[in-house]
Amino acid sequence: MNVLLISTDFPPLVGGIATYTKNIARQLALICRLTVVAPRFRKGSVSGEHVHEPFRVERVPDIIVLRELLIFYVCLRLVRQYREEIVIFASAWFPSGFIAYCLWRLFRCPYYLAAHASEFLDDRHTFRRRLKYHLSFLKLPVFENAAGIFAVSHYTADLLRSQGIRSERIHVVHNGADPHLFRPREVSQDLQRHFGVADKRVLLTVCRLDPHKGVHFAIEALSHLCREFSDLLYVVIGNGPEYNHLVRLAASLGLRDRVRFLGQVRENEVVFWYNLCDIFVMFPHPIPDRTDLIEGFGISFVEAAACSKPVVACRFGGVTDAVKDGETGLLIEAPPQVPDIVDAIKRLLTCEELRRELGRAGRLRVEKELNWGYVAHQLFKTFREDMQRLQSVGSQAETQ
Repeated sequence: MNVLLISTDFPPLVGGIATYTKNIARQLALICRLTVVAPRFRKGSVSGEHVHEPFRVERVPDIIVLRELLIFYVCLRLVRQYREEIVIFASAWFPSGFIAYCLWRLFRCPYYLAAHASEFLDDRHTFRRRLKYHLSFLKLPVFENAAGIFAVSHYTADLLRSQGIRSERIHVVHNGADPHLFRPREVSQDLQRHFGVADKRVLLTVCRLDPHKGVHFAIEALSHLCREFSDLLYVVIGNGPEYNHLVRLAASLGLRDRVRFLGQVRENEVVFWYNLCDIFVMFPHPIPDRTDLIEGFGISFVEAAACSKPVVACRFGGVTDAVKDGETGLLIEAPPQVPDIVDAIKRLLTCEELRRELGRAGRLRVEKELNWGYVAHQLFKTFREDMQRLQSVGSQAETQ
């Protein structure tokens, strides 16, 4: 089977959808013939980026409107080449899913969509979202004619239904982590000294610094926790619009030496930080009238779990699928209250056995189901079953 993966969110871009698409591509390529069509982003060099990847990447210039036309042209050529042996998978409904829909209109080749959360909700907070808002009349045809829609959480599936998407088209397939990359590693004293955390207990957050991620709540909670835990350090990895505000907040609370902002960090270094931390914390929560700021799942929760780390988070969005309360982490109500955060973190800091128990369960869950290999096989199983059904229907029609 040939799979054509269309995405405008693909490395070197960073973010949840880019991470999803990259890892799905790597795993699908191990079980089928895969071609990715994506822009050649001006942010960073992509030269040689996928030389060792087991799939082919077709790049087009990253010029708005032109890139969509060129992606369509490249996909048109590939669909004509493979004809009935091709399945199209789009990483989001627009523009990738719309391109897939156009190809379906021309060739009736089946296409599938990934659904994360905010990308298919309508508002006007950014230029890109204003554009999608004015094109929202295309959304229902794109979703309704898809052979299947892969929602990353039950929360996302519910959002799809609220948009008028029929349940029978929706498959809930959670995000994952790479259990070979994100795994428990020995933390030596030399490693601790190298990263400047010797004799420290470390709280960690890895995310884009958006308002709904709740990093400010963690900083406020830290100001209380430090009174009891003098060795506590909070490490924040990621960039975003809240960066300067968070730095100022930490300074105003006298936590300049207790909060370390690392900005964007390479993936292989992030793995070390997951292993260096004692607890992973992140508190996504709803913000009124901001449908662009919701949590469809939370891949970093699973990456932390893959490294056998317990998690403290909020019951919001798809987080309840990523973190099992009392099993792989502790969940508090959203929006979070600082005393609840303090109590949850304190409970873990004072009970090493509970931290180990939650960490072990988190790692086991990643090995069993929350890994990209399992995710890709779930997608491919759906592709194959649908293709076999369509071929059977076609054969019956011919005999009649």
